[in-house]
Amino acid sequence: MKPSERQFGNVLLPLSTESFTYEIATPMQPPRIGDWVQVPLRKSVATGVYTGKAKEVSPEIQSLARPVEACQSADELPFLPESLLRLIDWTASYYICPEGAVLKYAIPSGVWKGLFKVPRRSRLTETGPLPSDKPEGRFQLSAEQERALQRISSETGGVFLLKGVTGSGKTEVYLRAVESLPEGLGTIVLVPEIVLTTQMVRRFQERFGEKVVIYHSGLSEGQRTRAWNEVRQGRARVAIGVRSAIFLPFEKLGMVIVDEEHSATYKQAEGLRYNARDLSVVRGKLQGATIILGSATPSLESYENARSGKYQELVLSQRVKEKPMPLVKVVDMKAAAKASPSVSEELREAVSETLTADGQVLLLITRRGFAHVVMCGDCGQVAKCPLCSVSLTHHKKVQRLRCHHCGSELMVPVSCSHCGGTRLLFQGEGTERAEEEVRELFPGLAPLRMDYDTTRRRNSFAEMIASMETGETSMLVGTQMVAKGHDFPGVHLAAVVSGDVLLGLPDFRAAERAFQLFSQLSGRAGRGEVPGRVLIQTHDPEHFIFEYVARHDYDGFASRELDLRRSLGYPPYSRIIRFVVKGKVLKNFEKTLETVDRVCRNFRPPGVELLGPAPCPLSRLRGYHRWHLLLRGKSSSRVHAAARGLAEKLRALPALALDIDVDPVHML
Repeated sequence: MKPSERQFGNVLLPLSTESFTYEIATPMQPPRIGDWVQVPLRKSVATGVYTGKAKEVSPEIQSLARPVEACQSADELPFLPESLLRLIDWTASYYICPEGAVLKYAIPSGVWKGLFKVPRRSRLTETGPLPSDKPEGRFQLSAEQERALQRISSETGGVFLLKGVTGSGKTEVYLRAVESLPEGLGTIVLVPEIVLTTQMVRRFQERFGEKVVIYHSGLSEGQRTRAWNEVRQGRARVAIGVRSAIFLPFEKLGMVIVDEEHSATYKQAEGLRYNARDLSVVRGKLQGATIILGSATPSLESYENARSGKYQELVLSQRVKEKPMPLVKVVDMKAAAKASPSVSEELREAVSETLTADGQVLLLITRRGFAHVVMCGDCGQVAKCPLCSVSLTHHKKVQRLRCHHCGSELMVPVSCSHCGGTRLLFQGEGTERAEEEVRELFPGLAPLRMDYDTTRRRNSFAEMIASMETGETSMLVGTQMVAKGHDFPGVHLAAVVSGDVLLGLPDFRAAERAFQLFSQLSGRAGRGEVPGRVLIQTHDPEHFIFEYVARHDYDGFASRELDLRRSLGYPPYSRIIRFVVKGKVLKNFEKTLETVDRVCRNFRPPGVELLGPAPCPLSRLRGYHRWHLLLRGKSSSRVHAAARGLAEKLRALPALALDIDVDPVHML
């Protein structure tokens, strides 16, 4: 065969690389786009995805190209829909990473292993809990819910921001919007955390039964693989999961719902640093699907998109059955009488009144553990993580000091390693301390503690939810988990034990996150027949967010915060790409930083501001010394072009570990 008659195709492998070029040798049937293929790779055989004919293959590549060894049968359903390949391509380009890395993340490892086995039909009980014995049933929609549903159902495609106060019935709008889709169209429902799937799954299973699958990393490899295959084979109508579910292979996608769209957990923190909320909008455009972003406290980026007309805003301003929003009070801990180190007398009295009235209580503390600082009372030395620039947290129940960033764990010392002193001080509130103080203040009360430490056991979170729903438990003490997505009609009182930690973080989003968390917690109270109360304990009651939280005034807060962002040039009025350079050996890292600094001084792209390099707020993490720099500008295309140019220069430096974070959510 003449060289010009030879056929070549691109194959994407689940590796941190771009696609490879292989020869499609006769008499092989040419693969379709999206088919799996087997190809030689070094001295072994690998399985990848065919992405199309290679164009303008150089003579050098032609001489090196090896032939595809096997491909999928033409009578089988393509391995991946072409629309998903387009999403993978867009993700790789936008987040400045190899396409293969996206493919590796998007498809569970069990799928690759099971490609040459006949997938068995999965049962719902293998991927999630069974439907409730007490279905909630349908109810009459409010006028606002009806208007929102009509707007969503009357349009094909488009992005809707469903801004509804807590308890306004956003989930019912989701359910009926999915019911209104034509037969054969699938739906992806994203929730911010694995532990929050329980109630959402139950509601959808009540409506759609075995056509609902669950997909997240908390499932076994086999369960994820079977759920993935249910979607690929077209047997699933609804898939509920966390951020990775945005890559599920729905060939015909009608809707993507992003619940609590403001949540920072939709942003992947390591590796492929994508934002599932933003990818849902992209996927909707690629497949003509309707996108619903739901929240009582939307991200300021989504809110600004709605104000500018890029998204359509739908408002649910009233709770279901016109129940009142809870009364919010801020407690000044500088002047308040204390019932215990963490609990004010006012909070103690409010808890007592609530329990006497057979109500339930939620207590939120932003940190887990017993004390987040262990200090020597003689010399002031603080116990720090050996791998991170943070203090270790005391976990009293297991008598360990733990780092919540890298997982390092030490025994609790009996004396100071610096001066030998034995007067150790355990300072700062955590969920363990709060639980202990509550037990001392209310003898006989058995509060449940909900945090990372208590919810790692299988089904533990679901058991706590069930205990609150049945009224078996009167108090839930926990981290941000207690504030998100729950519907407990018996909760009369919700309280923040310490409202200052989030506000003190060195991050331009600190006020936004604090407002969202406190507002979300407030929304847990008063969902039943008894009006709710909220107490927020703080040492900084004059901070401006509290007046808006107390009034349940999201629009007022957003307007003020956006004015500040505009004046400072922060998102959503600019685009930011963050580079983090890392090194383990300090001496070598310091030499590398000199080179990085020299590269940055000579790098001046038009229309883009370069800030740094400078030490990260967490200057050491998991054994790596860390510096960062920011590219900032009003034009996304210019910032991306500059980032690609800078990445090329920095990646050429020897022994440099580099992370690139497009649209960073955390700046630590």
